[in-house]
Order: sequence, then C-alpha cells, then structure tokens
Amino acid sequence: MNTVTVVVENPDKVSAIGVNEIEPLVIVEPPPLLLEKEARIIKIICIFDCFSSFFIFFITNIYAPFISFIFSYFGYIGARDLNKNYTRVYLVYNYISLLGKIIFMIQIKYILYVLIDTIFQLGITLTVQSFSNKLT
Repeated sequence: MNTVTVVVENPDKVSAIGVNEIEPLVIVEPPPLLLEKEARIIKIICIFDCFSSFFIFFITNIYAPFISFIFSYFGYIGARDLNKNYTRVYLVYNYISLLGKIIFMIQIKYILYVLIDTIFQLGITLTVQSFSNKLT
C-alpha cells in the first residue's frame, strides 16, 4: 500500500495530512487556518461584547456590565491564544446570559424583541461551543 504524506507548515506548528489508497484523505488534526478563522470570529464577538458592556455602563452607571467585560476579555484571550480554558469561561458566561434572556422573555410583554435577542445569543453560544470543542 502506497501512502503519501503532505506536510503543511505554518508559523506555530507542523500539520500532516496522510493520503493512501484505501482512505482517500485522513486528516491528522484540524487545519490550523480554519481554526484561526474561527478564532477571529470569536475575537470579533468578544470585542463587540466589551464595547457594548462599556456603552451600557456609561448609559446606566451600573457596575454589572463590568462582569460582562471580564468574561468577554477571557473569551478574547482564549481565542487569541487558542486557550480552551479561557474559552470555556466565556462559554459558561454565554450559557448564563442565554438562560437569563429566556427567563426574561417569559416574564415580559415585548416578547418579539427578546425572542430575537435570545436567538442571536443562542447563535453566539453555539459558535463559541463549536470553537471550544475544536481546541485541544
């Protein structure tokens, strides 16, 4: 059986993709470029979350958005350094935020606005979950 190994180098590490006659393509590890693209998306989400936290703080003068800022910072650092633990901290924050929005949606009259916000939060949470699962 003939096996061909293609070595792809990037600045951080070496990835190998093995190809043989039985299994046309065997990927040894996730492609780093795809992981870096997903990390860029998570960083953008975290930056937006940080700015919105500061904006809410300046409008309301309540210190609670600083908690959101801290968790968003953990998410940004986790995505920048590909650190699974920091990304999981941000993921827990997203799950708590999603739960809070669902509870809030049940209790208010303006359900359409909160429903759209909750669906948006669910999308962010699933994106962070998918990225976190790919980290080693």
